[in-house]
Amino acid sequence: MPIESAAPGTAGAAGGPRGHAVAERIGGGLAFLSGLFILALMFLTCVDVALRAFVGSGILGVIELSQVALVATVYMAMMSSEIAGVHVRTPILTERLSPRWSHAVRLCGSVVSIAIVAWVTYSTWGVAVHATRAGEYLFGLARIPIWPAKLAVAFGMTAFLLALLSKFRNDLHGGPSRRLSEGAA
Repeated sequence: MPIESAAPGTAGAAGGPRGHAVAERIGGGLAFLSGLFILALMFLTCVDVALRAFVGSGILGVIELSQVALVATVYMAMMSSEIAGVHVRTPILTERLSPRWSHAVRLCGSVVSIAIVAWVTYSTWGVAVHATRAGEYLFGLARIPIWPAKLAVAFGMTAFLLALLSKFRNDLHGGPSRRLSEGAA
């Protein structure tokens, strides 16, 4: 299955080499933060399991904290995944079409994706702002604030939307002949 990303040195997902570098930097930073969250969760889980095995009780609230942090971790890496072209895609339809029709179908799919992600992004910001103002937390063994995770989801969705818009801009200006010359199908 071909990955739809720009070749090195060409106008990338953000429309132009400089824009692509900025998008890669932002996406890379968010992916790095996501990786740090995963490492912290792994460490916390290992310590919790060890304490349960040797002492008989673990760290209070680790399960709740893991649930909240994992959500934030996933959304923080979405921009990087889109820029790298590793989100789930299937060329079942577009590979059977001519380059011109394939390009048109991809553009239509991008418009639908952008509309849905824009709506979801708008909604997540409303939820995040409300949760932050209320100081929302998770009920469980420990009081775990969930408003930071909701803010991370909103930031992650915004970054994902920017990546989709950038990719659309590049695809719109690239056209089917440019995409084929870059080696993308």
